[in-house]
Amino acid sequence: MTRVALAPCSMFSVTEDIMRETALLAEKHDVRLHTHLAEDRDEDTYALEVYGRRPVEYLEDVGWATDRTWVAHYVYGSQEESRRLAAAGVSATQCPSSNMILCGDAADAKTLRSMGMSIGIGCDGSASADSADLWQETRGAMLLGGSSTARRSSQHGMR
Repeated sequence: MTRVALAPCSMFSVTEDIMRETALLAEKHDVRLHTHLAEDRDEDTYALEVYGRRPVEYLEDVGWATDRTWVAHYVYGSQEESRRLAAAGVSATQCPSSNMILCGDAADAKTLRSMGMSIGIGCDGSASADSADLWQETRGAMLLGGSSTARRSSQHGMR
């Protein structure tokens, strides 16, 4: 029940070359890929300034839009970006407590699931979550489900 994954934390913690090479290495050794994506609004600004494209476009360009990839958070992707990731087989992990601490919003799991994306529950790291309790995270996801969907729909044109 052990799976190996290559997991640079985020696009802003490693170089674009490392992201590309990691994707090639994962393909060569048939292992998974994991990173944080579209976690907060500042990530869009950073990606546009540094890479000249939005975070999802960056992920696609570096070869990570595959069914071996799962991303943590994925709160701020557009409807079109979400459809592309779902079609590519990318999965997302909701981290409700961490997201409430970091950005005050949560992934729209219901909409992402309707697009065919697999969604999991995670607790992120101790720097951005209060515990490593998946039951608590599952409860948090359930409680956030209704309120975040309505708020995000108006902000991102979802639904």
